Amino acid sequence: MRAILLARATTASIAVCGPEPRSFRHATPSGMTNHGARSDKQAPQGSQWLFSGLAEAGLPVVCIETRHTKAFLKAQVNKTDRNDARGIAQMMRVNLFRPVHVKTVTSQQRRALLTARKLLQKKAIAIENDIRGLLRNFGLKVGITGKVGFEVRVRELADGMPELADITASLLAARQKMRDVLLPAVVGKNFANPQEIELLFRPWRDHQMAKAAVEMAFWDLWAKMEGPPLWLVLGRTRSHIEVGVSLGIKEIPRTLQEVAHHVQQGYRRIKLKVKAGHDLKLLDAVRAEFPDIHLTVDANCCYTLADLPVLRNMDDYGLDYIEQPLAWNDLHDHVRLQYVLRTPICLDESIRTLPIAARRCSPMPGG
Repeated sequence: MRAILLARATTASIAVCGPEPRSFRHATPSGMTNHGARSDKQAPQGSQWLFSGLAEAGLPVVCIETRHTKAFLKAQVNKTDRNDARGIAQMMRVNLFRPVHVKTVTSQQRRALLTARKLLQKKAIAIENDIRGLLRNFGLKVGITGKVGFEVRVRELADGMPELADITASLLAARQKMRDVLLPAVVGKNFANPQEIELLFRPWRDHQMAKAAVEMAFWDLWAKMEGPPLWLVLGRTRSHIEVGVSLGIKEIPRTLQEVAHHVQQGYRRIKLKVKAGHDLKLLDAVRAEFPDIHLTVDANCCYTLADLPVLRNMDDYGLDYIEQPLAWNDLHDHVRLQYVLRTPICLDESIRTLPIAARRCSPMPGG
């Protein structure tokens, strides 16, 4: 009999022969599996896949209840993979385990389909919520609407504000593309890997936001099905990254409370939404209370070059960057603005392709 302890990097196994366990350490990459007369394992991510593979090989495999196993292994003095595998083998030898049911491959496929549909639905809803949040920065509320009424209501609210209408029009187009084209193209279909999604979407040249949302949902689902965490599937080496938080436009006292709350939670960067008339006083208050935090602002295209005095004053607050201060399609003026500001400008809506980013980074003629 052999007990297998599956970890992210390696698989530790232990052989049990006769009345007492005789152990040896054998570590292989977790993508490989060694077979014995009887295999028993804890249930990490990927356990269903491993169980099915061992069962198809004709082995009497058993999947055991992890909480019960953890309680059994607590009695061990030294916590190592080898000792854990030895303890599991001993537990199996004396029948002190609780077997658990493992779903069939068909059941797993149906669950994957439902999970995928739910993930894609969340992405579609996320675009609507982004539009609602964007309009709320300008004091506009969408309210409760249906699928068709949502677009009508957004266009009605943005009417008379050309720059805001341009921004919301692109988001509405992404929403429509996702609902009417991209999602029907993937739901219920089989894909060997996430790269096939990118190839499927390649003929549609625009709507990068909508395509990225579906691709990210598929990467998330792919990682869940394969077992390793998403960061490992993407080829990264760190399991944690520093994150920031974005705070919408509210009364200054309320904003100060939220900043304090998020700083206490451990967020390393704070981004404040600003607009004309709700900018310098807000920064005065936040910097007075939190002089050392990493602070940024997001203007959501609400300024023009006529607001240059205000933007220059922002240089005095030690901001990491000012995000999208001018119109989303005004790449030239953003370049001009950067030449008169010390604070870096971060472009969001303006950058859609690598060539556009390259033009943004190139120096102005004669500059």
